Amino acid sequence: MEPTTRELSLNKGKFEESVLYKLKKDWVLRFKLGPDCLAENVSIFTNYPPAGCEYHRTSYHPLPWHCPSQHDKTSHTAQLTVLLPGSFHFYFTTTSTLPTHTPAGGGHFLVDPELVYPLDSIICQTVLSKLLGPLPTWKDKLEVAHRSGYNMVHFTPIQALGASNSAYSLADQHQLNKTFSPASSQATFADVEEIVASLRSDWGLLSICDIVLNHTANETPWLAEQTEATYNLLNCPHLRPAFILDRVVKRLAADTGAGVWVGKGIPKGEISSPAHINVCKTLLHTFYLPKVNIPELFLLDIDKTVESFTEKIKETPENSESCGEEMKIIQDPEYRRNMSTINLDVAVAKYNKPRDNINQEEERIQACVAQFQQDLICLVSSKHSEVMAHLSQAVENVGTGAAYQHVDPHGPRLTAVSVREDQELVAPYFTCPDLPTLEEELELAHSPEGAHCMAHNGWVMGDDPLRNFALPGSNVYLRRELVAWGDSVKLRFGNKPEDSPFLWRYMTEYVVQTARIFDGLRLDNCHSTPLHVASFMLDQARKVRPNLYVSAELFTGSEAKDNMFVNCLGITSLIREGMAAWDSHELGRMVYKYGGDPVGSFKWTSSTQKIAPGTAHALFVDWTHDNPSPVEKRSVQDMLPSAALVSMAACAVGSNRGYDELVPHHIHVVQEDRPYAGWSALGDSTGMVVARRELSMLHQKLAREGFSEVFVDQMSRDVVAITRHSPTDRRSVIMVAFTHFFPDNVIETSGLKLEVEGRLTEVLLEGKMVCKSGTDKCEKFVQAKEVINGLDCWSAEVKTGSADLVKIISDGADGRVRIDLDGLTPGSFLVVEIEPQDLHKQAISSLRNVDTDRLASIVREMTLLDIQFALFQCDQEGQELGFGSYNVPGWGELHYCGLAGLVPVLDCMRPSNDLGHPLAGNLRSGDWLVEFISTRLASQPGTVQLAGWFSSAFSSLKVLPRFLVPRYFDSVIMAASAALQQQAVSLMSPFISTGSDFVKKLAMGSVIHTSAVPSAPLPPLSPALSPPPSHPSPTLAAGLPHFSTGYMRSWGRDTFISLRGMLLVTGRFLEARDIILGYAGTLRHGLIPNLLDGGKNARFNCRDAVWWWLRAILDYIEMAEDAGQIMKDPVVRLYPGEEETVQPLEDVVSEALAVHATGLQFRERNAGVKIDEHMKDEGFNNQIGVDKETGFVFGGNISNCGTWMDKMGSSAQAGNKGDPSSPRDGSAVEIVGLSYSCLRDLARLGGEVYRHQEVAPLGTLTTWADRIKDNFDKYFWVGSKSGAEVDKKPEFTNKILIYKDTLNSGNLFTDYQLRPNYAITLAVAPDITDPHHAWAALKTMQESLLGPLGLATLDPTDWAYRGDYDNSNCSSDRTLAHGANYHQGPEWVWPVGFFLRALLKVGKLVGEPEYQSAVSVANSVLARHYSHLCSSPWLGLPELTNSKGAFCRDSNPIQAWSMATLLDTLYDMDRETA
Repeated sequence: MEPTTRELSLNKGKFEESVLYKLKKDWVLRFKLGPDCLAENVSIFTNYPPAGCEYHRTSYHPLPWHCPSQHDKTSHTAQLTVLLPGSFHFYFTTTSTLPTHTPAGGGHFLVDPELVYPLDSIICQTVLSKLLGPLPTWKDKLEVAHRSGYNMVHFTPIQALGASNSAYSLADQHQLNKTFSPASSQATFADVEEIVASLRSDWGLLSICDIVLNHTANETPWLAEQTEATYNLLNCPHLRPAFILDRVVKRLAADTGAGVWVGKGIPKGEISSPAHINVCKTLLHTFYLPKVNIPELFLLDIDKTVESFTEKIKETPENSESCGEEMKIIQDPEYRRNMSTINLDVAVAKYNKPRDNINQEEERIQACVAQFQQDLICLVSSKHSEVMAHLSQAVENVGTGAAYQHVDPHGPRLTAVSVREDQELVAPYFTCPDLPTLEEELELAHSPEGAHCMAHNGWVMGDDPLRNFALPGSNVYLRRELVAWGDSVKLRFGNKPEDSPFLWRYMTEYVVQTARIFDGLRLDNCHSTPLHVASFMLDQARKVRPNLYVSAELFTGSEAKDNMFVNCLGITSLIREGMAAWDSHELGRMVYKYGGDPVGSFKWTSSTQKIAPGTAHALFVDWTHDNPSPVEKRSVQDMLPSAALVSMAACAVGSNRGYDELVPHHIHVVQEDRPYAGWSALGDSTGMVVARRELSMLHQKLAREGFSEVFVDQMSRDVVAITRHSPTDRRSVIMVAFTHFFPDNVIETSGLKLEVEGRLTEVLLEGKMVCKSGTDKCEKFVQAKEVINGLDCWSAEVKTGSADLVKIISDGADGRVRIDLDGLTPGSFLVVEIEPQDLHKQAISSLRNVDTDRLASIVREMTLLDIQFALFQCDQEGQELGFGSYNVPGWGELHYCGLAGLVPVLDCMRPSNDLGHPLAGNLRSGDWLVEFISTRLASQPGTVQLAGWFSSAFSSLKVLPRFLVPRYFDSVIMAASAALQQQAVSLMSPFISTGSDFVKKLAMGSVIHTSAVPSAPLPPLSPALSPPPSHPSPTLAAGLPHFSTGYMRSWGRDTFISLRGMLLVTGRFLEARDIILGYAGTLRHGLIPNLLDGGKNARFNCRDAVWWWLRAILDYIEMAEDAGQIMKDPVVRLYPGEEETVQPLEDVVSEALAVHATGLQFRERNAGVKIDEHMKDEGFNNQIGVDKETGFVFGGNISNCGTWMDKMGSSAQAGNKGDPSSPRDGSAVEIVGLSYSCLRDLARLGGEVYRHQEVAPLGTLTTWADRIKDNFDKYFWVGSKSGAEVDKKPEFTNKILIYKDTLNSGNLFTDYQLRPNYAITLAVAPDITDPHHAWAALKTMQESLLGPLGLATLDPTDWAYRGDYDNSNCSSDRTLAHGANYHQGPEWVWPVGFFLRALLKVGKLVGEPEYQSAVSVANSVLARHYSHLCSSPWLGLPELTNSKGAFCRDSNPIQAWSMATLLDTLYDMDRETA
């Protein structure tokens, strides 16, 4: 069995630090080169350790590349099998980044730890460890978790706590909480470990514990000696202004407590109204802050600075040059009063200038000083205003904090204010010794004793979690933006262990010890913990516990930043709070968001798939331990249905101790000191303990049995239905919960019914909240003094196996389950299990076990033409056979009639499970599409058997519940499509069948474009051929959809440009032979037709097709390896002249050459509007011939266009009708090159293969070829401004280091235009010219014409360049109207293949460095085509693009020659390697 493999493409510049790639143990991660890396030498590195090595975060190892093809880098892969849990990083370098080894891209991959339970089955209860009491009592208290069905316990820190008794303010990380020790002995960490182990072994309870890395309690013993581990006034003098402000606030509190401000309206020792807060703010502004003058810490002494400037300027010669640097205040690093400075050099350079109307030096200096002083005063004033703005905001924040603390009805309303630590006005920002006077505290700030003035930790609303708010540059402390924890000092780790050796060592020992005891860690205050610290500590923890479960709560406000933490730290589960939901709809949305796939999700049919970005795994908690009770925020009745809804989430879930006991208040992490009750004091009758147990069992069952799909239905404002669905056996578990978010606004619900397809298997559970008093009102809750207690008057009643709250109308005997929900009341829920009907079970089984063996057997008998029909056919092709493309309502027509029309759409839908796509909707709504597929395939003999296979599969599909149809339809289509594509490549040449993904994608162009279309037949072939031709014989479409049927399908030029790549490289020699011979039969006037139109209506208005035809014959002889048999094959002539009707191909070839050699002038048959409504009369007159002196073929005139650049003007309005945009008459460079290559290779065949070795009156083939070669550079090479060696009009030269595009054209200036055509010559005949000339010309082409996908058809600097093609242009611009600029700049794709082939061949001739450069360019260019291929819904490459690669709406989206010439390139590169 193949391992599960995920593929990840490397793309330059893609640093995916915030993207989650999630893997499981034993999976394979395979890296592939993205399109922009194909031209580079890529090295990939990862810190995932090699086998037998230990993980070190900073140790990277290279991954070896597997390279089936050296040059085709789309085949290159690097992979690793992941066996270790955790988070790992990778990066890659490229050729361009090698000198500095700078990463070109990178990311992370996460491997889940393996626990006793699947992650999604975890149900975790939080306990405040400080409330567990002595260790001997723990088992009794923790048994509550076990009896309630939890399988994990989260402990808050077990270490010694500080004076505040906060669960998260640790006094000593290496000491156990003293309350754990019984009276008779000292508890140890080993004792805790023993209890935790017994929880695991006795009850299957896993455990995790908090670690606190960010701060330590004010009372921590080692702080006095290890002050470097804190942010204090000695090592962080930038905090001195904030410290002084903090002491000012403390003085206000002390004075308030002493009754100083009674006269201002503040009672002695009391702040209890908004008016008191306003007085405090006024006092801070007008009395306290002026006393300490904090702005002076940021300012400079103006007089001293002016004095220093004056001395400096006197010593410096005046300077007339301008100074670009602005003068600014340089902060004194010690924050002493008025001790900031400026850069005097900058000041002198700026102000020491000549002064108009001042001749005396002393007066000039005085003027400069005066100007400087004036600007300095402004600068100081600006800085003063800036600091005062910070202080004003600080006063506002003090007011806001004090209002919440003392006045706000939603706050604690602690009205007492004094000097006492428990009666602060607001939480202090610093811990420090209290001194008698403010003046002494000001001195303390700048003394060595300032090391003991340490900044408190806290959190900043809306701050960037990746920013350390205590570092220089942050004004958080000064502006009082910190929600401070006054009991805890912020720890200062620095950037590395060497910065604070004690702290790193001490905290590492603490973390490792905790990891040894527990199965996992919860990282407290994760969003404010420096990433480099947390990652280091977790790395050490994983050394002692590799399968470490890590959870954390993040408040970054950004999913991307959450993901950065998850990636860096390897967080297993992010804590998500159900209490954040403001109504049942939001709670349902959370259930859907935090786990599971949509019901009816697609399934990948292969074990290998592209890795998709994931979302962080959730630990979804109904009540977290640092929040008020749900009773306070909602109601006691809501506790049961909300807990039930959370338990239905397809992720880890959890709760807080006290929820199940219905504790109606916040169990405060600081203030609460009563212990939990033990199981011996509670029992099943307590609160909702039994209900929780049943919900826990349900949650674990759903995870264990694979109910991984989720659907949420909001049935009313307060009623939510959650479906958990199993994709394996298609059972559903449905919960309907009646929430009670709004106790004062209950909406009665009636008429609700649950109705689903299937059969009711079981009522799994129902429950409701019950008030023991018989009403919804209870006696006032009284807190017990000795133990934490809950509401006694409420409990949850649950029942399994039958339903009392609802009425079962139908159990599904008729195919539908119907349940009347009127009996549900607020605070109740129902859970039922539904199984598919027997008919559905059979259908699902059939579809899951679809007969792939029979499919393979059927497909093995299919030809490539059968496969073309099954997979492809554009709408026009399909219409001829009675089946056009399928139209998806709301989306449009599929691009192909066959299965390939569906595949790109399904490929886009599958990764995101886009079940809302119109295609999915169409499949759910009816069987139209499946009927279309079956009926269409049944219409052709070659696909009848395949139609039968589909009909069998679809018969099962049709009876499924409609929500499942898209999922199984996708599986059926993809199975058949994959089999057909595999069969297609297996029928092609070994180069294709064993080639890369890129090669195979290009080769599919052969299947797409090659078919037998009734309206576009091939001319008749001789029955004497061996092997006999296929009937009907296929033809090559020029492109789809515009050139697919009728007379527009078969173009002589396009066919034979495409034939090498589409048919010869792919090994389709029979089809190639038949097309060569079929066209041969139409030879007339020494030419092959431009438009074939079955041969009888052929049009002979192109001069180049015959040479492309001859080139294809010679390529066929070389690649088919038939020893030239095709030259003897009979050709059925449609226009035989004096010869017999049937003659061998070699005679037809000879005739073509002879007509050219002797020359011919002719007029097209049926000349006039019947064959061309736009051409002028003289355009129908044609001429071909050979210049006897040079050997160059010539022809045409300025009124026709006989090469591939054949756009004829058609706009009478614009005045271009009948005027070709690019006549290219005379000797076109590519025809000269093609003719030379054909003559050369015909001569090399020798007389036995090709007997006509002489052409009158030009002599032998070799003589003619040599004459062309001898003259080519003389006439075509433009190496300087003086033009060619032989040149009629050298003054027309405008571009050098090129070959002329034509010679002796009627519009002589066009000879000198830079176009891509000479690349063809250099590709087919690199030996025709000096290779150094060729290399220079190709580099010119690369620099001037090469675009993202194509080559510009005209130099962008040419006056005639018009780069954007619009065939519907109806303007009066003759250069653009009716798309006249078709070949005047738009970037065509097919010439790129010849450019690359030429570059590679010429580079080889010039030298190894040039050849390697050519390979690099080829890979870079081809990468862009591969990228386009991978995303094209037509599965191909376009005809052309507009300028700079822009989309052209009038281009064919897929063109045969575009794909063929690039496949040629890859084939040549492969042969060169071989």
